[in-house]
Amino acid sequence: MPKARAWALSIAGVTSAILVLALQFNGLLVALPIFAVAWLGTMGTENGTILARQLGKWRWRGRIRTGTTVYVPYDSDVWDEWMADAVAARGKERKAANRKLAAMRETPDGVEGMSWLEDRTGQPGIAWHRPLEQEAYLSVAFSTAGQIAGIEGDSFLDACAEAYGALLARNGERAALVGRIQTLTRVLPVDSARHERWVNNNRDSEAPAIVAESYQEVITGLRRGQLFQRHMFTVSWPITPLFINKAKRRGVGRDGWIRLMEDEIRNVASAFRTAKFRSVTVLSARQTAAVIRHMQHPSFPIDQVADVSATSGWVPSEDKWSYTTFSAAAAGPNGPITKSLSRTARIEAKHVETSYRNSLWLVPMLTGMSKQIVRTLSFHLEVIPQAEARYLARQDVVSDLTESATDQQRGRLADEETTVSLSAAKRRRRDLNPGSGIHGVAWVGYVTVSATDEPALIEAVDAIEDAASQAGINKLIWLDTYQAAAHATTWPVGRGLTPARRQGYAQLESLIAGKGAKEQL
Repeated sequence: MPKARAWALSIAGVTSAILVLALQFNGLLVALPIFAVAWLGTMGTENGTILARQLGKWRWRGRIRTGTTVYVPYDSDVWDEWMADAVAARGKERKAANRKLAAMRETPDGVEGMSWLEDRTGQPGIAWHRPLEQEAYLSVAFSTAGQIAGIEGDSFLDACAEAYGALLARNGERAALVGRIQTLTRVLPVDSARHERWVNNNRDSEAPAIVAESYQEVITGLRRGQLFQRHMFTVSWPITPLFINKAKRRGVGRDGWIRLMEDEIRNVASAFRTAKFRSVTVLSARQTAAVIRHMQHPSFPIDQVADVSATSGWVPSEDKWSYTTFSAAAAGPNGPITKSLSRTARIEAKHVETSYRNSLWLVPMLTGMSKQIVRTLSFHLEVIPQAEARYLARQDVVSDLTESATDQQRGRLADEETTVSLSAAKRRRRDLNPGSGIHGVAWVGYVTVSATDEPALIEAVDAIEDAASQAGINKLIWLDTYQAAAHATTWPVGRGLTPARRQGYAQLESLIAGKGAKEQL
């Protein structure tokens, strides 16, 4: 049961009981409508609950009123000018000036509190995230060519999946500093920059002009009609007491953090290569900013770093109810302003069909789509230590057994979904036997689609929903009314997954253990 529904029904139940005890029959007459409103308001439908839709309307009206539906990258000179206008304005003009000021922010929605610990050219880019009232962490983006090159057999695919699972399991150990891993697959238009550079460097000056024109036609056609994939990982390191203590051993303050991260980045890159990932490279801060800029507005080449700095990759945008419009001159400062529309949805486990799956279950959303749609598919993974995962698996087994037994007692046919779910829970419990080296995982997925106009975006949304259904995903939850913040979940910044809460006994054990004596080794 969703938390909102559980809370609403609990409050309604307690309120109803108090009213009945205090007013008896009259209290019952008041209590029944209260309970009915709570029940109907939190009932799940194809379009969400009534409560969720109403909250969305309130949130949207509040954003329009405050001016936060628009984002303008921060510029100190423009800010001073706008601030002077706001101070001088009166009445309605002052409200409009304040909304204009609210639009100018250092970072767009979804990446509040993001800065850089390491942004030097040629060095691994280490982003420092300090979101309000949330866990602080560091993140680094890695680029890879993937595990598979060409046609491979099932045994090779299984070996790749097992190697990736082993990589994740390493982060379930007590001494591991890595907290979460985000996988990204970006499906984007072909970047012709390398081809054009090759032509310029190798063209025979005496060759007929028609040869160069012919080659240019090939490049242009390729750029317009084909998409290819880029694979990335974003690894996040929560700033925990363990992280801080290890950093102190390597140096004071910022220097210690950077030295510790240099070791961690080296180890993570080596782990990816051991897990059969090819061409693993660490992105610098400028490269990461270029990737983020491209994901906002695909007209910017994903590898174009000459005109971007670590903090200038943000594109002006305006939110609509269901999508965000990014506007920029991608062809250069003097070029025309072009627009790109994006919409993001969340993939939750409860909307994924319970069935047997292999490592290729997402192919319909990646290479299996016939329509040429620019999109990003991202999954956020957090390893759950074995003991806690075993406890959760045991709960799932008990729950499914109880449901199955209830069906038998009432003479009903066994529910097929419960049967498969019970089999999966039992298998997961066997996998989590002590000494197996296997851990659990919490996950959530996101998908962002982009288009040049609203009709094209509608077609892209329909196409990705159809592809999701082929992959066994019953529903995509489109994050309307706050799309600008949602897009960050498919950027290489590690945003999108709330850290899993530890079980009560694990929290108690950690509290009792304390921080240890200062004198200990």
